[in-house]
Amino acid sequence: MVRGGAERYLRGVGHSERLALPVGRSLFGHLVRYGAFKSSQPRENRLTEVVAAVLDRVDGLALDLVQSWLSDDRFSQGDPRVEAGQTLARLEDASGKVRVTTQRQTADGRFADMELTFEARDGTPVTIAVENKFGTGLHDDQVAHYERDLQGRGGTGAVVIVGPEWDLPFAGAEPRFPQCSWQAVGRRIRAFRMTDPVESWLLIEAEQFLREEGLMDPSVLNPQHFVALSAWGEAEEATNEILRRADEAVEARWGQKSNDGQPTLPRAWFAYEGLSEAVWGPHHWLDWNIRDDKDFAAQCRGALGKAWRFLLHGWRGVRQKAASRSH
Repeated sequence: MVRGGAERYLRGVGHSERLALPVGRSLFGHLVRYGAFKSSQPRENRLTEVVAAVLDRVDGLALDLVQSWLSDDRFSQGDPRVEAGQTLARLEDASGKVRVTTQRQTADGRFADMELTFEARDGTPVTIAVENKFGTGLHDDQVAHYERDLQGRGGTGAVVIVGPEWDLPFAGAEPRFPQCSWQAVGRRIRAFRMTDPVESWLLIEAEQFLREEGLMDPSVLNPQHFVALSAWGEAEEATNEILRRADEAVEARWGQKSNDGQPTLPRAWFAYEGLSEAVWGPHHWLDWNIRDDKDFAAQCRGALGKAWRFLLHGWRGVRQKAASRSH
């Protein structure tokens, strides 16, 4: 990334200069790559694309973040500093130029969230594969797989896990993989300074986006925070009681409850095995949930009451559909 690169997207450039730009996804191409659909709310992928767009256009930010990720083992399980230190040493005199790719398909068909490739002082590439998490956990040995894929391509570097602070550390990750928080990313972005006005604007927008997603530390504590804290215990207890009673009512009508559910907040989820195989076919369960999720709330038009009505209407709709099919 050359100095002032973001400026090119907002200020006029000649046709020949545009042809000389590296081929890659545009700023707005990143931002609209994953839309919101009724059946899918890909917040994690959208978060990846937004961060990638900013790293691609703010000189030096990607290198600054990578150096902080490889130096911070606060959430890591074990001691990844030896291998991370080797990668850090290779990046010591690297330029701030970076090639950013997202959702690169691996040899066996998986997709790596984000890769940041730098040029080391000896001219060889160093790639940092970033497994971004937001609302999901690690699964299927995916982090070790990305490391093997990187090595299979003859590359050198490291794999880093980035997730919300409240989810760290992720269980099951091998000790050599650093685990870092989105909140720490937000702090680095807030502290990063650029003289270029366009890049400064992108930093401000990135910080605000993380704040809107609930991934920034609050800048101040307001009276409303203390009011919420004082009422949280009582509100949680009352909501869990509502969940318990709803669970009992649904189980009485649908049959055996699955042991895989989570009966309490913050991510309550319930599943039941009572769907008729004759009507629905094998392996169909009824499930419902309530959680603190902005996309879910938006899908239900934002209000808690409407979200509850959505859940109840969905359950009644399934029941009526099953009854009509049985006749």
